[in-house]
Amino acid sequence: TMTKQGKLDDQSDFFMNMTGVDARHMGVELDVKAPLASWVELTGMLSVGDWQWNSNATGYAYNEAGQAVTAGGKVTDVFAPDHASATINLKGIRVGGSAQTTAALGANFNVEHFRVGADWTYYGRNYSYYSFSGSNLNLGKEVNIADPWKIPATSVLDCNASYSFKIGACKAVFSGNINNLFNNHYITKASNSPTAKVVTDENVSCYFHHGRTWNFRLKLNF
Repeated sequence: TMTKQGKLDDQSDFFMNMTGVDARHMGVELDVKAPLASWVELTGMLSVGDWQWNSNATGYAYNEAGQAVTAGGKVTDVFAPDHASATINLKGIRVGGSAQTTAALGANFNVEHFRVGADWTYYGRNYSYYSFSGSNLNLGKEVNIADPWKIPATSVLDCNASYSFKIGACKAVFSGNINNLFNNHYITKASNSPTAKVVTDENVSCYFHHGRTWNFRLKLNF
């Protein structure tokens, strides 16, 4: 929902609520786990989505008494041709901020006290964010949301390993993870330019992944 308050041509107040915003989220997902032997297991995942706004948003102006008004401040019928309104054109615009195609492949190996694994993950069809508010709305005007920028697809490889042993009577596990093994600096989030009518890689704002990270852990069970 979005609201706006302002002045009509006769300087009387109007109030407007935007309605009619619908989003459609469709897709298919597949998740697979295959134990090939007692010491090796393969995993896989595929998710393909189609997420987009399915309608335009329209708001109509009303006075303090809840009556439909024209841009000049005269009372009129609800939804009449002269009923003052504003529109945000969203229909067909992709939902931004999350990859709509993801895939992953992984393998885990267990040999006695050792466990080693690796996971490859792909991110595609990720679109930039875009924002608007009541301050962008004007009676009798349409706000056109620029098509979101398509973030370049990327993939990362994460690795993990662990070794279990005893320290006296205590069970212990030493483990470690290396995320983004190949130190891939990719775009994780982008935002449309608030003023550009056409968004390109020259005017979009981006956040980049910080590259390779790693951690080690020693766990003791008393």
